[in-house]
Amino acid sequence: MQVKPRTCAGNELYGHAQIIRDYVGITDKTPIRGRVQHGWAPHASVFYDELVTSGEPVYVWTERDRHNGYDGYRGGIKIPQAHAIGAPFLYMLGTEFTQIIYDVLAIPYHSLGGMKIAAGAWQVYSTWFAEFARCEGFGSAAVCLHPQDLNQDTLRIFTDDGVDVLCAGANAEPTFLYQLQKHILSSRTVISNIPSTALLYALWLKKPVMVAGLLLKCSVFDSAVDKEKTMIYAPMETEYRGMGREWSEDRQVAIDELGESNKRSCDDLMGLLWEGSKIAA
Repeated sequence: MQVKPRTCAGNELYGHAQIIRDYVGITDKTPIRGRVQHGWAPHASVFYDELVTSGEPVYVWTERDRHNGYDGYRGGIKIPQAHAIGAPFLYMLGTEFTQIIYDVLAIPYHSLGGMKIAAGAWQVYSTWFAEFARCEGFGSAAVCLHPQDLNQDTLRIFTDDGVDVLCAGANAEPTFLYQLQKHILSSRTVISNIPSTALLYALWLKKPVMVAGLLLKCSVFDSAVDKEKTMIYAPMETEYRGMGREWSEDRQVAIDELGESNKRSCDDLMGLLWEGSKIAA
């Protein structure tokens, strides 16, 4: 009996799978076999889990990552069935002209799963950002919040400080990256309080970027000890790839980290992601 290839539900987040399906011309929701790299991080490209250990293919963004191993938090475990294909962002179809609305857009680090931005942290960040925009001479300012952080309280906090609040939508929406791209294109400068995937997208779209901003206190639920603990998310700059280079206007950083040189043709993607018989390194 033939074993059915395993797929990863996470491929649909942020519209990654749909972007690639649109690019190759697949009109239904046929899932991708294996796992597509979720986002950019300095330590780990892919979570090391049962799907990876089952031998299903893994699709990373860069050739460097394919050779270097993954999940650096656990010591750089090698995944031999990895293939470099570039970031799904590079396969987005069409970039409509977008009018500049904001002088500066902040895309700060966000809550994720069991890690929540602590109560009061957004108030502190909003106050800092409004003052930063004023001191730097930015006339209009907006913040793009992750859906986990967008609520009536954060909306009120930022609007009271004169900052518009944007969101790219739920991360399960297939249009997420298109909305994020629209927000980036509508801004002259993009900032984040850590080197991030969003800043790489902004650099690739030829926007000046800045790594600036207050660190955000997070509440982390630790199930092992059954209690909440707090931590400060600190960008450890020396550990971030590319931090030895100037991010502000160096588009080559984005070209390298998003894997533009690893972008595949439609035929290659079909063979790698859907037609298992054609999978090859």
